[in-house]
Amino acid sequence: MGKRKWTNFLVIMLAAGTLFSYSGQAEAYGIHAELKNVDLTEEQKEELSTLHKDIIEKKKELVDKYVEFGMIPENKREKIKTHLDDRFKRLVENNFQPLRERRFH
Repeated sequence: MGKRKWTNFLVIMLAAGTLFSYSGQAEAYGIHAELKNVDLTEEQKEELSTLHKDIIEKKKELVDKYVEFGMIPENKREKIKTHLDDRFKRLVENNFQPLRERRFH
């Protein structure tokens, strides 16, 4: 594999891992079984909100770069960004408790 192809492969794999890793990591490490609901203070919710917003904005920047480099089709950009926004809304609705998505069960 040429150097450019190898680099492209790594970038694609990193992007896929970054964009869709949350629930997969949780399942891989058995985190779902250990998650507990905690009553958060407003200050804690605000802190988590700020962190999640920062992460989402960085992921959106990453998506824009992949589109710019031609690695993700233009028509997928908004779908991915909408998914990120929807995920944040669900976090807010669940008082920032980790989402317990059960895929492939």
